[in-house]
Amino acid sequence: RVAMVVTAGSALSHPLLCFVLVRRLPGGFLARVLIGELIVVAIEGVVLAVGLRLPPGRALALSATLNAASYLVGVAWFNAPA
Repeated sequence: RVAMVVTAGSALSHPLLCFVLVRRLPGGFLARVLIGELIVVAIEGVVLAVGLRLPPGRALALSATLNAASYLVGVAWFNAPA
């Protein structure tokens, strides 16, 4: 169940971040990514809270942790600047 909920949250938010938010938000690339990540953390936090019946604070903390880890792995994998 945990894997299904986490996958569903990512499936909803990843295309939104990559194909909409990073292209449409104002500012430079890093600002767009950071704002987009905050939006994604909120969306995935709601998915985690509902899907796993977590308190909102815990769901947001989990979402932020998972997204930070994902972002850092992506930066390391692609040798991209943070």
